[in-house]
Amino acid sequence: AVVSTQSTGVVINLRKTGGTPITPLAPPLLECISQISKPKLPDTVYEVIYHALIRYGGDFEQHLQAVAKDTTDVKAKVERLYDSFRGIVIDDATSDISRLRMLEVIERRAYGYSMPESCLQYYQSAG
Repeated sequence: AVVSTQSTGVVINLRKTGGTPITPLAPPLLECISQISKPKLPDTVYEVIYHALIRYGGDFEQHLQAVAKDTTDVKAKVERLYDSFRGIVIDDATSDISRLRMLEVIERRAYGYSMPESCLQYYQSAG
């Protein structure tokens, strides 16, 4: 996995390393993201989640399913993760930009990671 943080964002490459999918890293990444998906954290935390999941959300869920021994358990964990994102959105302490980013993450998943162009334009113009 390639993880690089910069003042402007984060890059987490879950797709491949040396041409091979790095699927086994999906469960630990789910645990890490779950641990930092709490209200009242700094905007930079939500920025990391945002950048990782808008780029790799669909791949991430596919990787989780591929390595799951119990797909029902994985689905439940992913649902709890997205419920925590909703909790961040409705928390009064969440900044407008973090609220917008987390809403975009939730909406991209709701669209199966293929959001209509009009939605993408909205988020680009609002952010």
